[in-house]
Amino acid sequence: MLTNNHVLTKAEQAKGATLKFDYEEDVDGKSKVSTLYKLDPDTFFQTDEKLDFTLVKVEGMDTDDKVPISEWGNLILGDAEAAVQGEYVTVIQHPQGRTKEIAFDRIASIDDTIVKYRADTEGGSSGSPVFDINWKVIALHHGATSNSNQGTRMDVILGMLNGVNLA
Repeated sequence: MLTNNHVLTKAEQAKGATLKFDYEEDVDGKSKVSTLYKLDPDTFFQTDEKLDFTLVKVEGMDTDDKVPISEWGNLILGDAEAAVQGEYVTVIQHPQGRTKEIAFDRIASIDDTIVKYRADTEGGSSGSPVFDINWKVIALHHGATSNSNQGTRMDVILGMLNGVNLA
């Protein structure tokens, strides 16, 4: 599971954390039944304060021992170099711990490590994936400036992880 370093700084924090899948409302506004997973930082935990990311292993089965984590699939990672200023991005988030919300707007700028975008986010959205127009994750949302939101480029995070044994 990938999130921000400012969300999970140390492996000890991850030991007590859980992930909640399907934390959203259906079309009638009713809460769906969520599935919980524990993290397994003893098996894998990698963090980088400068790039503001943490990668930690998720236990293979949910807390009710019914649904393997593999049932949820995975996200396709993209390359921010292929993204273009002015293209749309989408941020799927849980601001302030609320159920899933989706924000989209245009890319404001891209530099060596950061993608800036105008998609509206709130506190508590850190660690959310930032998708390009092809639904590939191009950044990890981590905060805002006075006129835009921003995330660390996924290709930069992957470059830092190059050579790290993720097994």
